[in-house]
Amino acid sequence: EERRAHVWFLESMDRVNRAMQGTNDVEQMMGDVLEAVLEIFASDRAWLLYPCDPDAPSWRPIMERTRPEFPGAAARGHDLPMTPESAEVARVALASSGALLRGGSHKHQPSAEIAEHFGVRSDMLMALRPKGDRPYLFGLHQCSRVRTWTKEEQRLFEEVGHRLTDALGHLIAVRGLRESEARLEAAQRLARVGWWERDYATGHVSLSDEACRIFGVQPLELLQWPGRWLSLIHPEDRENAAAASDLALRGGPRRDVEYRVVRPDGAVR
Repeated sequence: EERRAHVWFLESMDRVNRAMQGTNDVEQMMGDVLEAVLEIFASDRAWLLYPCDPDAPSWRPIMERTRPEFPGAAARGHDLPMTPESAEVARVALASSGALLRGGSHKHQPSAEIAEHFGVRSDMLMALRPKGDRPYLFGLHQCSRVRTWTKEEQRLFEEVGHRLTDALGHLIAVRGLRESEARLEAAQRLARVGWWERDYATGHVSLSDEACRIFGVQPLELLQWPGRWLSLIHPEDRENAAAASDLALRGGPRRDVEYRVVRPDGAVR
């Protein structure tokens, strides 16, 4: 029995890992993981709620996978109010060091509220604490029957929860980076300030959108940027700008260089 349980754990984690590695899209990956979890545990719902905060006015389903006969909160298309019963669930989950098991012969039972509205007879819950955000609540619902969860199932559920926590932390970091980039781009557009960067080790060149507008070029024209850059500089300023660039490449001190740009349409900036 122990060997079979261990093999089941390894095979299940291998399936979860393959779901995580199957795409670079973090949101799709989380959906694929919930789909795998739904089948591995033969449960009726697998889901993520946010935020797991008893003081929040409401929480909403971030991701959900269900069996057709047991639609969940996501199918209702709106946030769930943080009722006193919901707040207590959040508090207990946050206070638990691992998964909270409810139903069957376990100490805790699903609340009357969740049993009435979603037909839950047994469930497993776990608070996820990704870096940079408030906690999420990860859960499984069993609606078709009363179920007592095994220790092996609890162990697997907790390990999947840890993997999802890492994935959420990555998603939050990526979203934060995108938001910062969007704010930076908006600030550059308003101030009419752009930037460009050339990596001399790899030859890679990056221009901000505003820099492309200032120079009057498109990102697709950047493969030969070093020569292109000099050709766009006003002939009277070109020698000074080229000398500053050469000095920088030799490790010289920082220099501020002012020069005019003659755009492809003849306009001077």
